[in-house]
Amino acid sequence: MHSAPGHLRPTAPFWRWPAPRLSPVPAAAPARARWPLFAAFVLAAAAFAVSLSWHPRLVSGGEYDQYLQLGETMLRGELPQHDYHPMLVPGFVAAAGFVIGDAFAGGKLVAALALGGTVLALARLLRAGACGAVAALGTLALATMPLVVLQGLQVAADLPGTAFVLGAYTIALTGRPGLRTWCWAGALAGAAVATKWNLALHGLVLGALALAQPRRLGSLAALGAGACAGFLPHALPRLWAWHSPFANENWRNVALKFAFDYDLVALLQAGDPVAAALLRAHWPDWAVRGLGDAGGYLANGLARDFAGAAAGPGIRAAVLALLLGGLAAACVRRQRLPCWLWAAALLHLGFVCTVFCPVPRLLLPGLLLAGSAWFLSWPANRLGRAIAVAGALALACASAAGAAPAWRTFQQDHAETELAAARELVRERGEFTQLACTYPFADREVHCARVAWLPNFGARRNPTAEQFWARLDSVGPASLFVIGRTGGAMHELARTVDLPAGWRRLRGDGAIVVLERLPAVRPVLHLPAGPWRAGPLSLRIDAPPENVVWAGARLEGPAVGLRLPFAAAAGAFSLDLPAGSLAPGPWRLVPVLLLADGRLVPGDTVDLAVE
Repeated sequence: MHSAPGHLRPTAPFWRWPAPRLSPVPAAAPARARWPLFAAFVLAAAAFAVSLSWHPRLVSGGEYDQYLQLGETMLRGELPQHDYHPMLVPGFVAAAGFVIGDAFAGGKLVAALALGGTVLALARLLRAGACGAVAALGTLALATMPLVVLQGLQVAADLPGTAFVLGAYTIALTGRPGLRTWCWAGALAGAAVATKWNLALHGLVLGALALAQPRRLGSLAALGAGACAGFLPHALPRLWAWHSPFANENWRNVALKFAFDYDLVALLQAGDPVAAALLRAHWPDWAVRGLGDAGGYLANGLARDFAGAAAGPGIRAAVLALLLGGLAAACVRRQRLPCWLWAAALLHLGFVCTVFCPVPRLLLPGLLLAGSAWFLSWPANRLGRAIAVAGALALACASAAGAAPAWRTFQQDHAETELAAARELVRERGEFTQLACTYPFADREVHCARVAWLPNFGARRNPTAEQFWARLDSVGPASLFVIGRTGGAMHELARTVDLPAGWRRLRGDGAIVVLERLPAVRPVLHLPAGPWRAGPLSLRIDAPPENVVWAGARLEGPAVGLRLPFAAAAGAFSLDLPAGSLAPGPWRLVPVLLLADGRLVPGDTVDLAVE
């Protein structure tokens, strides 16, 4: 085979290669031009309806990052000091909640709009370098992946950040040459950083793209100016309230991964000085381990995320071969659009896997960039279109096959099992119940004296019984512990661990374990026999005064409920009520003790008839 003449060989690096020609499909086809908007509207409307009807509560997935709670705080006129996540998505939630009248519905609307924006960005990106059929099939195949659709049901920042990143690349790679294009691309990139901190990594790729333009410095300056403008919705409020627009505590994630096995409680107990010292001492070793994790994900996890978690090794190997074939085709053809998308995708996937963990929602921008690049990597001839169409159909089939398992897992993440058990305990024990639950949002739906979140052990293997009891003690004052499958290894330990003195297992089936820490003292209320007509009423609680901070009773009756404190006297607690203190009628009294460790110990309810 003879080599090409010298004047036909490409001599410039790939970032200087000319942009590919736009699709030969005529732009004057209004029906084809409107289908992305129609598809985006349908998917967004369906996601909004489903999220409010079939999934009316938060899940321990992307919503674990508490964007709804931050939005509710902003809706009350307060600015939370939260350095883990930027404030753009909570601001959107607060604004939508103000318009709709409910922050939860507003958050679901933001997620649905992000899904629609992702569809529009994918459609324009694919339409710029592929024929109409490939663009349509590729857009629908990528947008209907279970990961994408389920993220459209959650009040989280992963999908809005993905929409901003895809929009920035779409404008930068397919827009008309000029400073205005780079300004708009920078604005979307800045908004992406104001959504999730790790998306600032894409500024490197966009900056390299700007430097590859004929007007290098002007394009880079426009990109930077737009990025600053897009970042202002986060920077201005934080600068005004906390004087720190760039405060960021995500460095803890590196220590959380390598030193604490994703055990958040262990990280918080160690403290920031210890975590920072570990990071300074071990960052070279951790960098090597992280790069190994990134390589492992690209070899195994990338194909799994496209093929579905239920796909076998053979299917994953075939998917990986297709992805590598698309990457090779892009490099051989030296097409500017797919090469830049592949570079951005691999950079995002590798960075997230290196510094944190390959959670699919965190990798969503890289996955969709890689999918878009794959569809654009093939030539525009008959064979290339056939390969792209076959890939779109295969991805659609994989999404359809994985939809049911993904939906079942999603339902388990927000099942009512733990909430139902917690509510039943509150109904039985009353308003003074203090419980801890492995479901992270139980305090939103269970109303009693205290509801604490009981974190699991992360990725720690084989936790011991001592660590289990220490974790239960770490949540503060609580007498009842509701441990479900969201607790991971804690659930199995709670079922099988030997209980020490002072504990009992109220429930221990395959779904829920309920443990109770029995109090050392219990108040007993003594009342005079018969109805009470007049004269002083002496209420006594027989309990040793040691370790008792406060004693009292809750009275429910014909008048408004009362809370009355008792005075310590002669080794007990008593209260004298003069005549006329209580309105005539039936009353119910519940004695309560507040112990020194913060626990509330209610006693048995006593009936009192007042004449």
